[in-house]
Amino acid sequence: MQRTYLRFCAMQMGCLLCLAHIIELQAAEATFNVEVPSKQWKAVRLKNIPRGATVKVSLKTSGTIIAMFMDSASYRKLPKIVNPLFRGELEKKLSFTIKIEKTDHYYMVLSNRSRSLSRQVEVTFNATQGTAQDDTQQTLIKFEYALYNYMIFKPFSIKMEFCNKAQPPHGSDALVLCVEYVQKLHGLLRDKNKMGGMSMFALLHNAGHIILSQWQHPGFDDERVADEFATALIVMLGQKDRTKNAMKMLVSQAPDIQGIDTMIRAKWHMPTAYRMREIIQLLDDVKFVKSWQAVFVPHMQTRQLSRLLETPQPWIDIELIKRELASRDSHDKPEDNSDKGTAHQI
Repeated sequence: MQRTYLRFCAMQMGCLLCLAHIIELQAAEATFNVEVPSKQWKAVRLKNIPRGATVKVSLKTSGTIIAMFMDSASYRKLPKIVNPLFRGELEKKLSFTIKIEKTDHYYMVLSNRSRSLSRQVEVTFNATQGTAQDDTQQTLIKFEYALYNYMIFKPFSIKMEFCNKAQPPHGSDALVLCVEYVQKLHGLLRDKNKMGGMSMFALLHNAGHIILSQWQHPGFDDERVADEFATALIVMLGQKDRTKNAMKMLVSQAPDIQGIDTMIRAKWHMPTAYRMREIIQLLDDVKFVKSWQAVFVPHMQTRQLSRLLETPQPWIDIELIKRELASRDSHDKPEDNSDKGTAHQI
């Protein structure tokens, strides 16, 4: 029964494998460079954007310009401005996101009111179909639900958003997974299984900061401690091979590894190539995973502790689990929430 439930948790967390496929197939990005003469306007058209899509627009300009995003009906009324979906004035940079309510052609209109100077404008569109983002959000809810059915902690939301950069999962009260991060990671790995392994590690690493803080662990804000939290939990959930294969691929990409290390250290808060080699070894280290049981066991759902005793794993501490279960029987704590409703229904 223990293996069955762990397989269930792994399947829920393994749903992250579809993230790369979703993003690769259903997200489109394009960049245009436009010169807008003085006292004139120009437009860039997006053809047949479907209802439910999300369009993120990023603008860079050489000088002050007015930007308007509008549907085809509003565009046909230009130069009269009627009900643009977005209107803003920028001097250098501006980003915004629009949820598309109806299938139509859409236009990014750029108006230069300078009396004498033209403007050079870079326009980047990133469009994601609504079904892709919805499916991904359901995957992340399942990820949280699997964690919550394995361990005791105060639930926090996990959501996917556009972030303007390839930022790793982040947040103190809620965990945000950036679309750009998933795209960047997939560009490095180009493999759904490996992509899922690294995505899972990144999510567990950052979830570790939140959960360990709730558990009042002294190392909750330490990156190495969060690495170890994620590593041990990946083994416990039966996801070792995916993560190990992904890390092996990354560290084998010499001579590009220096570039990977620079990116990881600067922006991603993920382990460097040197640290990945250490984690690869820890994934096979039964004593290491067992050493983390002193942290996990007091916060595991009672049902999971009982299942571990029914089908022992090499890394479990049987005596520790027995003492914890006996303590709960006598004191009725910590509270097991596995049978109670949560804010996130699947």
